[in-house]
Amino acid sequence: MRLEHHVNTRVFRNAKSKSQWKLPVTAQFEIDADSFSTWRVRKVMDNLGTMVEMLLNDWNPNRVVLWQEMLQKYLDVMRLAFQHEDFSDEDIESFQDAVNEWYYKYFELVGLPGITNYVHLLGAGHLYHFLKKWRNLNRISSSGGRRKMVLLLCLLIKGQEKVMPEVHMGQHTPHESCL
Repeated sequence: MRLEHHVNTRVFRNAKSKSQWKLPVTAQFEIDADSFSTWRVRKVMDNLGTMVEMLLNDWNPNRVVLWQEMLQKYLDVMRLAFQHEDFSDEDIESFQDAVNEWYYKYFELVGLPGITNYVHLLGAGHLYHFLKKWRNLNRISSSGGRRKMVLLLCLLIKGQEKVMPEVHMGQHTPHESCL
């Protein structure tokens, strides 16, 4: 599979390793959740642009640029969201401004069908209110790397499945955790 090869050779750079990453698929051919160590999550986040280029290489180049810009804003939001320091009131306002910028770009690309529970959580301001009360999202994150990865993959995979029929996912569909 192209995605597996790309992740193993260009993202993780371990093509000769005996333990290659495989796209997790259930017996019903649904894309399943995966657990990554923190260093792998960082590598995926740092290489998301090349993954987008690979996944969307048959698209209009202008649309690919729009997706890359939107995903960069998403990564910026996720880095802010999972910072370890407590947020000040000003930080929380800046965070929600960043979320809003990302959300509008995302919605322009995918429309209503792309609004999943995770997207709603951000766009509706639920994390904003959580931060106002608790000042830090790490208070609820016992497996932060895995959650970030699931959020990222769900955004990409679910968005492609539901909103972008021109992307070939074969017989794989998103796991229920992406819904």
